[in-house]
Amino acid sequence: MQKAARIIGICLSRVQEEYRLQCIKAFNQHASAKGYRLFIFNTKSDFFLPPTPTDFGEMTVYQLIPYDLLDAMILFPDTIYRDSILNDILENCRSRQIPVLTIDKALEGCINFRFDYANSFEKLCRHVVEVHHARTLFMLAGFAENNFSNERIAAFQKVLQEYGLSQENCRIAYGDFWEKPAIEAMEKWFVEDKLPIPDAIICANDTMAITASQFLQNLGYRIPEDCIITGFDGISHASYHVPHLTTCTQDYDTMGRLVIEAVEKLWLGQPVEPSTVVDFYVRFSQSCGCEAVG
Repeated sequence: MQKAARIIGICLSRVQEEYRLQCIKAFNQHASAKGYRLFIFNTKSDFFLPPTPTDFGEMTVYQLIPYDLLDAMILFPDTIYRDSILNDILENCRSRQIPVLTIDKALEGCINFRFDYANSFEKLCRHVVEVHHARTLFMLAGFAENNFSNERIAAFQKVLQEYGLSQENCRIAYGDFWEKPAIEAMEKWFVEDKLPIPDAIICANDTMAITASQFLQNLGYRIPEDCIITGFDGISHASYHVPHLTTCTQDYDTMGRLVIEAVEKLWLGQPVEPSTVVDFYVRFSQSCGCEAVG
């Protein structure tokens, strides 16, 4: 059967999450410009928890992939927490010589593209210390033993060490990238342990930063006058929260362009770099004091 257009498959879960949706939009814009069409295979579950009967039904989505029609596959491995699914997709692509491009998590034999999370988070931490002269910094990290969380903890600790800031005065708690555990961490610090409010709370994502900001404001503190709050990921809510969050946001357009350019090179038989890193933008705003709250 002759194809009407070249086709790129995309496999992921929870496409409605802002970061993933923005990536898909960028891929679609640049793919359409080069005559490609996207086939997207998405599930509601990321299969992180033990399997349920519903999960087994959802997994069949990936069995619908028409591999014989694909010119390339874009895979978001960090959104699918079931190795059997990933391995099945990879094996089907390899047996048909379909190139696989991965986003944010490198897999053997694939071409990886990732955002520069660690260096961007380090720049944000350094900004709070250098520009705003914060000396006591607390951090709300993500999940324990999560690669993204560990990277950001390492960047945070690196800045503390560079500026000779006391580890004893700079606490780290795990907010699991979400509201409820972030509230529990804040309650432990400031209600149960009655710790002094630090100069800044550095958060590993925007959801926890918004939670921390609202928590302190509910206690009567002002952001950023009494405590600087920073987030990460640049979700749209960060620009509507009062005060607007200082955060970092992905360069989705560059990611989309580079990924589709790589697909085009592979189709033409040209060499492609095995790994590419795409920058973030640091967005200085009200919650650190770079812009007035008004």
